[in-house]
Amino acid sequence: MISNNIGQIAYLNALHFGLKRIFFGGFFIRGHAYTMDTISVAVDFWSKGEAKALFLRHEGFLGALGAFMSYQKDGLADLMAHHLAEQLPIKPSWCTRDSLNNSSMLQDVKENVSVV
Repeated sequence: MISNNIGQIAYLNALHFGLKRIFFGGFFIRGHAYTMDTISVAVDFWSKGEAKALFLRHEGFLGALGAFMSYQKDGLADLMAHHLAEQLPIKPSWCTRDSLNNSSMLQDVKENVSVV
């Protein structure tokens, strides 16, 4: 049932964009001959034989290839982690051990918090 719906929706999208070949790939259909056959029959039925369902054999590599192509296209080669993070000083000049221990805010916290 799901495979028939997938075939019909795929054909309707192909019809909208004027395509005659519909490529399928992914974990849902990989290695499932019955699912591929059902999708093929559905595409053939809804298109009255005009469109054809094609199935990718090594579609796992397409995701990596697409990410690589996007990486080159967007010019992300110079993107580094330090560009994304705000640089903060390791120890602010106003922060000393004595000023933290004598802080009235810390005194209030020490009174209200118990460590178990």
